[in-house]
Amino acid sequence: MIRRDALLVVVRWYGGIKLGKGGLARAYAAVAGGAVEQAVVEERAPTALLCAEAPYAAVGALQRLVSPPGVVLHSAAYGERVEVVLEVHLDRVPAILEALRNLGIQPAILSEVGEQASDPART
Repeated sequence: MIRRDALLVVVRWYGGIKLGKGGLARAYAAVAGGAVEQAVVEERAPTALLCAEAPYAAVGALQRLVSPPGVVLHSAAYGERVEVVLEVHLDRVPAILEALRNLGIQPAILSEVGEQASDPART
């Protein structure tokens, strides 16, 4: 699925120079064209949030499952047990669910959440 999301807003503060309809349209077009040329295209992938609660002994194994961009640690809470939320590319969800179950952890799928940047350094 290819989806393109973009919004471009051009604002002109009146500085005392009347551009007229044609001049104003050319000014807007020039600014919009420059912005589009400099825009960065970012590939994104559909993701799901998985929640898992585990004993501290399993933290190392949980951390080894995190491998950006396919699996990203969304959040972690440390109490009597460790609760992590992983953001996982949809194509990796079955494998991550199986890996968690093999560790004796019963994960829950919280939701399918929009999309994640494929390059986590850009987020």
